[in-house]
Amino acid sequence: MTRDEQLAWERQAARPASAAAFASAVAGLASLVVANAGTGGRSSDAVDALAIAHKHATGIVAAGVLSAISILLVIPVLLFLFRATQYRRPQIPSATRHLVTIGPPLFAIGLIAQSIALKRAVDRAYEKLPLAPKAAKNLAEDAFTTGAVGSWSLLLLGVGILVGGGVILISLNARRAGLLSAFMGITGAIVGGLVVLPFFGRPPIIYFFWIAVLGLILVDRLPGQRSRGPAWESGEAEPWPTAAEIRAEQLAARGEDPPSRRGRVRDPEPEPEDDYEDEYEEDDVSAPAPHPRSKKRKRKRRR
Repeated sequence: MTRDEQLAWERQAARPASAAAFASAVAGLASLVVANAGTGGRSSDAVDALAIAHKHATGIVAAGVLSAISILLVIPVLLFLFRATQYRRPQIPSATRHLVTIGPPLFAIGLIAQSIALKRAVDRAYEKLPLAPKAAKNLAEDAFTTGAVGSWSLLLLGVGILVGGGVILISLNARRAGLLSAFMGITGAIVGGLVVLPFFGRPPIIYFFWIAVLGLILVDRLPGQRSRGPAWESGEAEPWPTAAEIRAEQLAARGEDPPSRRGRVRDPEPEPEDDYEDEYEEDDVSAPAPHPRSKKRKRKRRR
């Protein structure tokens, strides 16, 4: 594929990929809201959380479906970025494409299956209430973490390696190709790591920011910057300009000096050397030696 053909394809495919990125962020946020409402935020007492989850049992499954939709919408975004990166940086492993096409669908299935298993476990546990306080607490905690729910959690960890690996490889290589800034490339690697190890839930909060900004980059709508990296226009691997370089370019366009040159004191001009020694004859031994601390030299008058 020629350079013009590649750039034409990118311009055509950028808008659908950007729309998928924004839709993924919206679906992920919606799943987070619904999940917190359905489980009481998991911050209250375990028995209270079990009662809230039973009351909003349908919301648990809805949250799982929304999370699955969010992860499926990542596929066109990552495939677009993979193809754009591969054209500029052929060193990216070709197997990365398979991680993107296989990982997210399996992950989406696991999210829905886990939500269904959680709903059933909550309903079964709630039917056994009331119990003694300690027994009720243990029953509620087991409903959220053991049995089929725990099994699906372990499977999601394994499948998350595929999804997270694809996100990490594409983010880092896109950064090296100049399609992502250093900040976005590193953030993408962090998102991929949190998919594998969900310390902050699925999807992680940082994911919503990253995928939304990525959607803006694809259609060149970054706020506060004149344009994205030059690699998008040249079709070649070029470093993304740093914030200092962008600022200096903007100042130069307005005819202003960069901050490093503002208020800079000019170095004083060197004083002209005196022709002190030239005033004496070579054989004149009475010529006084100049004082080493004196900055100005007096001239000897000729008689």
